[in-house]
Amino acid sequence: MVIKSFKDRVKARMGISAAELDDGSKLQVARLGVSVVSNDAAVCHDLMDSVRSMASNLPNAILADYRSQVFSFGKGGSGLDLKLSEEG
Repeated sequence: MVIKSFKDRVKARMGISAAELDDGSKLQVARLGVSVVSNDAAVCHDLMDSVRSMASNLPNAILADYRSQVFSFGKGGSGLDLKLSEEG
């Protein structure tokens, strides 16, 4: 219940995507994935820092690990590698 309410609160306050990544078989452990899309990496970092801060301040949970990665696709997606493999 802690994760669901946290996930809902993060989505509502910050307008980002969040989902529980585990199957829920361990009641004391949960893994949450959060996704942010912006044309400014600084905005992504700020939002992710806010999520981390919110998670760190949960009264009934402990944030044990935090990882963040920003993927830059360049202006107009020019940084994307769109090479398609041809089979056959």
